[in-house]
Amino acid sequence: MAHEASNTFTTIRERFHPIALVGGRQYAAFLRIRKVEGRLYVSEHNQWLWSPLSGEKPRILTDWELEELASPLDVCRTLLFSAQDAMNELLRQIDCVQAPLTPTWTEPGRRYADAMISELFQLKSKS
Repeated sequence: MAHEASNTFTTIRERFHPIALVGGRQYAAFLRIRKVEGRLYVSEHNQWLWSPLSGEKPRILTDWELEELASPLDVCRTLLFSAQDAMNELLRQIDCVQAPLTPTWTEPGRRYADAMISELFQLKSKS
């Protein structure tokens, strides 16, 4: 299977995709495409999602299309702030979940910390 050539936006998308998996889509930039303004995200599906503010349907952008639309440094900087916000939200959720739960909340044979992390990240049990 031949691999499509990559560019800087490929690298950025691939690095931030795991954060989108646990923290939801990550805000990357504000873009105007054909006089329509919208927000660019790295989605949970490892794609660039452009969501117009005008009510038009969102669309997937390629790494190559972004080269003409945005600065990789600006996109990376915005994603770093977005990732920081996502991680802070996860920390807040851990603080909220940890206090009220007791070890009796878990299934038999499952450690409390494992159950809490699974709940936080909405992971499926390995059993």
